[in-house]
Amino acid sequence: MEENCFVCGKPAKSTGSDDKMFDCSDCDRYNVTEQALGLQGRLNKADNRAKLGYAFYNRKLPNKSFDDERTITEAWLDDVLSDNFELPSPLEQVNNLLRYIGEESKDIGSQVLLIEDSNLYFKIGTREPKSVIHAARLLIEENFVKQASKDTGVKIKVSLTEKGWMRFQKEAKTVFMAMFFENDKVERFRKDCVKPAVESIGYKFISMKDYPKAGSIDDHIRVELRKAQIVIADLTENNEGVYWEAGFAEGNNKLVIYTCEESLFKSKGKKPYTHFDTNHIRTILWNENDFDQVKQEIVDMIKNSLASKS
Repeated sequence: MEENCFVCGKPAKSTGSDDKMFDCSDCDRYNVTEQALGLQGRLNKADNRAKLGYAFYNRKLPNKSFDDERTITEAWLDDVLSDNFELPSPLEQVNNLLRYIGEESKDIGSQVLLIEDSNLYFKIGTREPKSVIHAARLLIEENFVKQASKDTGVKIKVSLTEKGWMRFQKEAKTVFMAMFFENDKVERFRKDCVKPAVESIGYKFISMKDYPKAGSIDDHIRVELRKAQIVIADLTENNEGVYWEAGFAEGNNKLVIYTCEESLFKSKGKKPYTHFDTNHIRTILWNENDFDQVKQEIVDMIKNSLASKS
Protein backbone atom coordinates (compact mmCIF):
# COMPACT_ATOMS: atom_id res chain seq x y z
CA MET A 1 0.00 0.00 0.00
CA GLU A 2 1.21 3.53 -0.74
CA GLU A 3 0.44 6.57 1.40
CA ASN A 4 2.24 9.68 2.59
CA CYS A 5 5.23 9.19 4.87
CA PHE A 6 4.27 9.99 8.46
CA VAL A 7 7.49 12.01 8.94
CA CYS A 8 8.16 13.92 5.71
CA GLY A 9 4.78 13.67 3.97
CA LYS A 10 6.18 12.31 0.70
CA PRO A 11 4.77 9.15 -0.96
CA ALA A 12 5.96 5.99 0.80
CA LYS A 13 5.08 2.33 1.15
CA SER A 14 3.23 1.22 4.27
CA THR A 15 2.01 -2.04 5.79
CA GLY A 16 -0.21 -2.79 8.75
CA SER A 17 -3.61 -1.61 9.86
CA ASP A 18 -3.25 -0.67 13.52
CA ASP A 19 0.48 -0.16 14.06
CA LYS A 20 2.03 0.73 10.70
CA MET A 21 5.44 0.23 9.14
CA PHE A 22 6.56 2.90 6.66
CA ASP A 23 9.30 2.49 4.05
CA CYS A 24 10.26 5.92 2.71
CA SER A 25 13.05 6.62 0.21
CA ASP A 26 14.18 9.57 2.37
CA CYS A 27 13.31 8.52 5.92
CA ASP A 28 14.02 4.78 5.53
CA ARG A 29 12.01 2.13 7.45
CA TYR A 30 10.29 2.91 10.74
CA ASN A 31 7.10 2.07 12.63
CA VAL A 32 4.30 4.20 14.04
CA THR A 33 2.06 2.84 16.79
CA GLU A 34 -1.72 3.09 16.48
CA GLN A 35 -1.81 5.62 19.33
CA ALA A 36 0.84 7.83 17.66
CA LEU A 37 -1.11 7.72 14.39
CA GLY A 38 -3.97 9.30 16.32
CA LEU A 39 -1.84 12.45 16.72
CA GLN A 40 -1.30 12.84 12.97
CA GLY A 41 -3.66 15.82 12.79
CA ARG A 42 -1.24 17.88 14.86
CA LEU A 43 1.36 17.55 12.08
CA ASN A 44 -0.67 19.87 9.85
CA LYS A 45 0.97 22.72 11.75
CA ALA A 46 4.25 23.55 9.97
CA ASP A 47 6.24 23.98 13.19
CA ASN A 48 5.12 20.56 14.41
CA ARG A 49 6.14 18.87 11.16
CA ALA A 50 9.55 20.53 11.41
CA LYS A 51 9.93 19.48 15.06
CA LEU A 52 9.07 15.87 14.21
CA GLY A 53 11.55 15.87 11.30
CA TYR A 54 14.35 17.38 13.38
CA ALA A 55 13.77 14.95 16.24
CA PHE A 56 13.48 11.97 13.87
CA TYR A 57 16.72 12.74 12.05
CA ASN A 58 18.74 13.79 15.11
CA ARG A 59 17.81 11.35 17.86
CA LYS A 60 17.30 7.61 18.09
CA LEU A 61 13.79 6.24 18.25
CA PRO A 62 12.83 3.57 20.77
CA ASN A 63 12.88 -0.01 19.46
CA LYS A 64 9.51 -1.72 19.70
CA SER A 65 8.32 -3.76 16.76
CA PHE A 66 8.20 -7.02 14.88
CA ASP A 67 11.54 -6.32 13.14
CA ASP A 68 13.06 -4.21 15.93
CA GLU A 69 12.83 -1.17 13.66
CA ARG A 70 12.68 2.41 14.87
CA THR A 71 9.27 3.18 16.29
CA ILE A 72 7.38 6.43 16.81
CA THR A 73 5.32 6.00 19.96
CA GLU A 74 2.57 8.25 21.30
CA ALA A 75 4.67 9.28 24.32
CA TRP A 76 7.71 10.10 22.16
CA LEU A 77 5.68 12.11 19.65
CA ASP A 78 3.75 13.97 22.34
CA ASP A 79 7.06 14.98 23.93
CA VAL A 80 8.46 16.19 20.59
CA LEU A 81 5.34 18.25 19.81
CA SER A 82 5.23 19.84 23.26
CA ASP A 83 6.30 23.42 23.99
CA ASN A 84 9.35 22.06 25.86
CA PHE A 85 10.91 20.78 22.63
CA GLU A 86 12.41 23.64 20.64
CA LEU A 87 13.97 23.84 17.20
CA PRO A 88 17.53 25.21 17.01
CA SER A 89 18.02 28.99 16.97
CA PRO A 90 18.79 30.63 13.57
CA LEU A 91 22.51 30.76 14.43
CA GLU A 92 22.48 27.07 15.40
CA GLN A 93 20.72 26.25 12.11
CA VAL A 94 23.48 27.98 10.13
CA ASN A 95 26.15 26.15 12.15
CA ASN A 96 24.32 22.86 11.57
CA LEU A 97 24.38 23.47 7.81
CA LEU A 98 28.11 24.23 7.89
CA ARG A 99 28.68 21.01 9.84
CA TYR A 100 26.56 19.08 7.30
CA ILE A 101 28.61 20.48 4.39
CA GLY A 102 31.84 19.53 6.14
CA GLU A 103 30.66 16.01 6.91
CA GLU A 104 29.48 15.51 3.32
CA SER A 105 32.76 16.78 1.85
CA LYS A 106 35.04 13.90 0.94
CA ASP A 107 38.06 16.14 0.29
CA ILE A 108 39.24 19.74 0.07
CA GLY A 109 37.24 21.41 -2.69
CA SER A 110 34.43 18.84 -2.62
CA GLN A 111 31.16 20.28 -3.87
CA VAL A 112 27.99 19.59 -1.92
CA LEU A 113 24.56 20.00 -3.50
CA LEU A 114 21.97 21.70 -1.32
CA ILE A 115 18.37 21.30 -2.46
CA GLU A 116 15.34 23.12 -1.07
CA ASP A 117 13.02 20.21 -1.83
CA SER A 118 14.77 17.71 0.43
CA ASN A 119 14.74 16.66 4.05
CA LEU A 120 17.92 18.59 4.73
CA TYR A 121 15.84 21.19 6.53
CA PHE A 122 14.86 18.49 9.03
CA LYS A 123 18.52 17.69 9.66
CA ILE A 124 19.59 21.28 10.35
CA GLY A 125 16.42 22.23 12.21
CA THR A 126 14.79 24.96 10.10
CA ARG A 127 11.03 25.44 9.93
CA GLU A 128 10.72 25.18 6.14
CA PRO A 129 12.76 23.88 3.19
CA LYS A 130 13.53 27.29 1.67
CA SER A 131 15.47 28.26 4.80
CA VAL A 132 18.24 25.86 3.73
CA ILE A 133 19.12 28.10 0.77
CA HIS A 134 18.87 31.22 2.96
CA ALA A 135 21.31 29.66 5.44
CA ALA A 136 23.67 28.77 2.58
CA ARG A 137 23.63 32.40 1.37
CA LEU A 138 24.59 33.57 4.86
CA LEU A 139 27.54 31.16 4.89
CA ILE A 140 28.59 32.48 1.46
CA GLU A 141 28.34 36.11 2.63
CA GLU A 142 30.54 35.31 5.64
CA ASN A 143 33.05 33.48 3.39
CA PHE A 144 32.62 30.13 5.16
CA VAL A 145 31.55 28.49 1.88
CA LYS A 146 31.91 29.44 -1.75
CA GLN A 147 29.30 29.09 -4.45
CA ALA A 148 30.12 26.38 -6.98
CA SER A 149 27.01 26.58 -9.17
CA LYS A 150 24.27 29.02 -10.07
CA ASP A 151 21.87 29.82 -7.23
CA THR A 152 18.51 28.86 -8.74
CA GLY A 153 16.61 29.68 -5.57
CA VAL A 154 15.85 26.02 -4.92
CA LYS A 155 19.28 24.41 -5.26
CA ILE A 156 22.91 25.39 -5.11
CA LYS A 157 26.31 23.66 -5.03
CA VAL A 158 28.79 24.89 -2.43
CA SER A 159 32.19 23.99 -1.04
CA LEU A 160 33.96 24.96 2.17
CA THR A 161 36.53 27.74 2.07
CA GLU A 162 39.70 27.71 4.19
CA LYS A 163 37.81 29.79 6.75
CA GLY A 164 34.96 27.29 6.59
CA TRP A 165 37.25 24.32 7.15
CA MET A 166 38.79 26.05 10.16
CA ARG A 167 35.32 26.71 11.58
CA PHE A 168 34.25 23.14 10.87
CA GLN A 169 37.35 21.76 12.58
CA LYS A 170 36.78 24.01 15.58
CA GLU A 171 33.18 22.82 15.85
CA ALA A 172 34.30 19.20 15.53
CA LYS A 173 36.96 19.44 18.25
CA THR A 174 34.52 18.95 21.11
CA VAL A 175 34.58 16.56 24.06
CA PHE A 176 31.33 15.76 25.85
CA MET A 177 31.39 14.27 29.36
CA ALA A 178 28.67 11.85 30.46
CA MET A 179 28.54 11.65 34.25
CA PHE A 180 26.43 11.15 37.37
CA PHE A 181 25.60 14.62 38.69
CA GLU A 182 24.82 13.92 42.36
CA ASN A 183 28.33 13.02 43.50
CA ASP A 184 30.75 15.64 44.85
CA LYS A 185 33.84 13.58 43.97
CA VAL A 186 32.70 13.15 40.37
CA GLU A 187 31.98 16.87 40.16
CA ARG A 188 35.52 17.68 41.32
CA PHE A 189 36.86 15.15 38.80
CA ARG A 190 34.91 16.91 36.05
CA LYS A 191 35.89 20.46 37.04
CA ASP A 192 39.48 20.01 38.25
CA CYS A 193 40.72 17.14 36.08
CA VAL A 194 38.79 16.33 32.89
CA LYS A 195 37.92 19.90 31.85
CA PRO A 196 41.48 21.31 32.16
CA ALA A 197 42.97 18.21 30.52
CA VAL A 198 40.67 18.50 27.50
CA GLU A 199 41.13 22.27 27.14
CA SER A 200 44.93 21.95 27.42
CA ILE A 201 45.04 20.33 23.96
CA GLY A 202 42.67 22.77 22.28
CA TYR A 203 39.37 20.93 22.60
CA LYS A 204 36.10 22.48 23.71
CA PHE A 205 34.72 20.76 26.82
CA ILE A 206 30.97 20.24 27.16
CA SER A 207 28.89 18.82 29.98
CA MET A 208 25.31 19.55 30.91
CA LYS A 209 26.67 21.08 34.12
CA ASP A 210 28.40 23.78 32.08
CA TYR A 211 25.64 24.47 29.57
CA PRO A 212 22.22 24.10 31.19
CA LYS A 213 19.40 24.90 28.77
CA ALA A 214 15.65 25.12 28.99
CA GLY A 215 13.55 22.25 27.69
CA SER A 216 14.05 18.50 27.71
CA ILE A 217 17.57 17.64 28.91
CA ASP A 218 17.36 14.35 26.97
CA ASP A 219 17.09 16.24 23.69
CA HIS A 220 19.99 18.54 24.54
CA ILE A 221 22.15 15.53 25.48
CA ARG A 222 21.42 13.84 22.16
CA VAL A 223 22.33 16.98 20.23
CA GLU A 224 25.62 17.41 22.13
CA LEU A 225 26.50 13.72 21.72
CA ARG A 226 26.01 13.97 17.97
CA LYS A 227 28.13 17.12 17.76
CA ALA A 228 30.99 15.82 19.91
CA GLN A 229 34.06 14.17 18.42
CA ILE A 230 34.90 12.42 21.69
CA VAL A 231 32.79 11.32 24.66
CA ILE A 232 34.22 10.71 28.14
CA ALA A 233 31.90 8.40 30.09
CA ASP A 234 32.52 8.26 33.84
CA LEU A 235 31.14 4.99 35.22
CA THR A 236 31.44 5.96 38.89
CA GLU A 237 28.08 5.16 40.55
CA ASN A 238 27.21 2.85 37.61
CA ASN A 239 24.61 5.35 36.47
CA GLU A 240 22.32 3.89 33.79
CA GLY A 241 22.10 7.23 32.00
CA VAL A 242 25.87 7.30 31.52
CA TYR A 243 25.82 3.79 30.02
CA TRP A 244 23.02 4.89 27.68
CA GLU A 245 24.93 7.99 26.58
CA ALA A 246 28.08 5.94 25.98
CA GLY A 247 26.09 3.43 23.91
CA PHE A 248 24.46 6.23 21.91
CA ALA A 249 27.90 7.68 21.20
CA GLU A 250 29.36 4.29 20.21
CA GLY A 251 26.39 3.75 17.90
CA ASN A 252 27.16 7.07 16.22
CA ASN A 253 30.84 6.13 15.68
CA LYS A 254 32.19 8.46 18.34
CA LEU A 255 35.38 7.80 20.25
CA VAL A 256 34.36 6.89 23.83
CA ILE A 257 36.83 7.04 26.72
CA TYR A 258 35.74 5.32 29.94
CA THR A 259 36.75 6.49 33.43
CA CYS A 260 35.89 5.35 36.95
CA GLU A 261 36.86 6.16 40.54
CA GLU A 262 39.69 3.76 41.38
CA SER A 263 38.56 2.33 44.73
CA LEU A 264 35.10 1.51 43.38
CA PHE A 265 36.45 -0.07 40.20
CA LYS A 266 38.80 -2.27 42.20
CA SER A 267 36.30 -3.15 44.94
CA LYS A 268 35.95 -6.89 45.40
CA GLY A 269 32.60 -8.55 44.98
CA LYS A 270 30.91 -11.45 43.28
CA LYS A 271 31.14 -9.62 39.97
CA PRO A 272 33.14 -6.68 38.54
CA TYR A 273 32.01 -3.19 39.60
CA THR A 274 31.25 -1.93 36.10
CA HIS A 275 28.94 -3.65 33.61
CA PHE A 276 30.36 -6.71 31.84
CA ASP A 277 30.03 -4.99 28.44
CA THR A 278 32.58 -2.37 29.54
CA ASN A 279 34.71 -3.96 32.29
CA HIS A 280 37.09 -5.49 29.74
CA ILE A 281 37.64 -2.14 27.97
CA ARG A 282 40.57 0.03 29.01
CA THR A 283 39.29 2.37 31.71
CA ILE A 284 41.14 5.34 33.15
CA LEU A 285 41.04 5.04 36.94
CA TRP A 286 41.15 8.16 39.08
CA ASN A 287 41.33 9.23 42.68
CA GLU A 288 40.89 12.76 43.90
CA ASN A 289 44.38 12.86 45.46
CA ASP A 290 46.27 12.52 42.17
CA PHE A 291 44.56 14.37 39.34
CA ASP A 292 47.86 15.36 37.65
CA GLN A 293 48.64 11.82 36.51
CA VAL A 294 45.06 11.25 35.34
CA LYS A 295 45.08 14.48 33.33
CA GLN A 296 48.07 13.19 31.40
CA GLU A 297 46.40 9.80 30.86
CA ILE A 298 43.33 11.52 29.41
CA VAL A 299 45.46 13.69 27.09
CA ASP A 300 47.52 10.69 25.96
CA MET A 301 44.46 8.53 25.30
CA ILE A 302 42.80 11.26 23.22
CA LYS A 303 45.94 11.81 21.15
CA ASN A 304 46.71 8.11 20.68
CA SER A 305 43.13 7.15 19.85
CA LEU A 306 42.75 9.88 17.25
CA ALA A 307 46.12 9.02 15.73
CA SER A 308 45.11 5.37 15.37
CA LYS A 309 41.88 6.39 13.60
CA SER A 310 43.60 8.67 11.11
